[in-house]
Amino acid sequence: MPPYPVTRQDRNKLLRDYPTVAVLDPGELNLFAYLNAHELPLGNFKVVSTADKGAIAFCKLPGWLDHLVSLEELLVSANTSRGKLAQLGPQHYTKFLAEVRTQVWLGFIP
Repeated sequence: MPPYPVTRQDRNKLLRDYPTVAVLDPGELNLFAYLNAHELPLGNFKVVSTADKGAIAFCKLPGWLDHLVSLEELLVSANTSRGKLAQLGPQHYTKFLAEVRTQVWLGFIP
C-alpha cells in the first residue's frame, strides 16, 4: 500500500475538476488526484516532473507548473555523482523541462 493512498473519490474529483487529465499515465493521475483532493498548499513543495509533455502541460491548470523540478535538479541537490547524472536521458534534464514549460506558457502545448 502506498504511503498516501489515493481513493476512487480522489480520482473522480480530479476528473470532474479537470476532464482533460483522463489521458495521463495512471501514476501521474494518482499524484495529481491526491494533490487536488487534499488541496495542499504547495508553498515550497516540488513535484518531480516526468518526460510526459501532457502531464507538464496539465500542471498549468491548477497552478502547479512552477512547482515542477527535473529529475536532474533533484539528483544534483542530492549530491549525485556526475557519472550517474550522465546516464539520464535528455527528457530528465532541466533544459528539457524549461523548454516544455516555456512552450506551455506560450500556448504552443495546450
